[in-house]
Amino acid sequence: MHSINVIGIEICTYHLDHRVDGVLMRLRDTRVHCVFDESAHPVILRERCWREGTFQALSAKGYPTDSNSYSDPSIINQRLPVIMHQTQKLIVP
Repeated sequence: MHSINVIGIEICTYHLDHRVDGVLMRLRDTRVHCVFDESAHPVILRERCWREGTFQALSAKGYPTDSNSYSDPSIINQRLPVIMHQTQKLIVP
C-alpha cells in the first residue's frame, strides 16, 4: 500500500507519505509552515521526519504484524523509530 496526503490549512502545508508492504513500514512526514510578520521578512520552516521499521521488529515489541492494522498514519507514527529528523529555516528577503 502506498499513499500520499497533502493538506493545506491557510499558510501551512503537511505532506505525509507512507508505505506498508508486509515487510517494511516507512513514514515520510514533511511539514512546511510560512510565517508572515508585518515587521519582518517572511520565514519558511520545513520540518522533515523519516520513520522506518520492519514488521519483524514491530512483532518483537508485541505489535500486530498484519499490514491492515496500519492504515492510519497516526498509528504508524507512534510505533516506528525516527531515522532522520531535520528542520530548515529560510528567510525570504
